[in-house]
Amino acid sequence: MPAPGDADAPGAIVGGASLWIVNHDDAAKTAAVWDFISFLITAESQSTWAAATGYVPVRSSALEVGAIAEKYKTDPRFKVAYDQLLQVADTPASLGAILGPQREIRTLSARAIATVLQGGDVAAALTDAATQANALLSAYITANQ
Repeated sequence: MPAPGDADAPGAIVGGASLWIVNHDDAAKTAAVWDFISFLITAESQSTWAAATGYVPVRSSALEVGAIAEKYKTDPRFKVAYDQLLQVADTPASLGAILGPQREIRTLSARAIATVLQGGDVAAALTDAATQANALLSAYITANQ
């Protein structure tokens, strides 16, 4: 990543927590989870959440609603991260970690989590996922040397 003052200044790397909806046989629970996620991403919920946590809201319409709009006016420090995301160009430096088989490894991770949540052996699921992920990474490194 370029150093401060470098002509090719880096972009802003976005990261953070995530929510997952796992496949479940109970349609009522799945619908309830979807309703909850839908509620969490509303402008109003994002405004309240961002104002309370300092995280950047996941939707720009949240800035027009209540709590975060007021927080950004009264405490401009809260808006720094949001402004940074708007002011930087997408560059290779801001794309996050370079992991060739990232999609495949995420799939392996999701399968391991599903196995564990369905009562499978934790150690076996994680060992199997790690073995497969390491093989994917090794093949990627070999192909790109």
